[in-house]
Amino acid sequence: VAHGHASSDDEQEWLLSALADQAAIALEKTRLDETGAFRERLMGIVGHDLRTPLQSIAFASALLLRDDALGDRPRVLVRRVANSAARMADIIDQLLDFTTSRLGGGIAVAREPIDLNGVCRRIIDELELVYPGRSIVLEQGDVICGEWDPDRLAQALSNIVGNALRHGSAATPIAVSTSAADGEATVTVHNDGTPIPPALMPQLFDPFRRGTSDRNRGAPGAGLGLGLFIAQQIIRAHDGRIEVSSSATDGTT
Repeated sequence: VAHGHASSDDEQEWLLSALADQAAIALEKTRLDETGAFRERLMGIVGHDLRTPLQSIAFASALLLRDDALGDRPRVLVRRVANSAARMADIIDQLLDFTTSRLGGGIAVAREPIDLNGVCRRIIDELELVYPGRSIVLEQGDVICGEWDPDRLAQALSNIVGNALRHGSAATPIAVSTSAADGEATVTVHNDGTPIPPALMPQLFDPFRRGTSDRNRGAPGAGLGLGLFIAQQIIRAHDGRIEVSSSATDGTT
């Protein structure tokens, strides 16, 4: 009888210990979930609330830059303010896209008939202005028409090509090519230079991932490590996929 009583006590102690472990795990998971939800909601709120004062700064600086009476030294300072405002606007847009993607179940797209080559040409022209002295070569196939969201598709392409510009070798052009086959359109972006470390490949499209060789952190899209994540979400919203390969001999594609 004494032995049986001891066995019952042991079972109760084990059961209580197991329940305590499960309760601790549940509490920790709840804490992490609440922390993540609060962080994402906070980013959304901050993004929205910063837009109004930032728009005022951008508008005022644009007006000052149009003033012919503005001296050379003040003009340089105002231009820096305008560039900083544009950079902040880009960061806010990324935060809002991230929050929408995580809390809203993905990025919404509004499809319409567009020419893919035209979107690529526009993005390349814009990026060559942002990165003077860098070369981007477009090898386009025949006219590629499809139903995509032109603004979102341009945003995804800008993020991907911009990433190639920041991490690729400045000695060789960035190569962008387009093709279509079997009802699918493909855009390929290639750069030479230091390959992506194998350890980083599984996390390449994770949010807030920043490369260790980012030489142009002040350029648009370079600050938060959200560019490739947002590009992936936009492409998925178009029922597409994004893939990457990288080696010292073949470069990064």
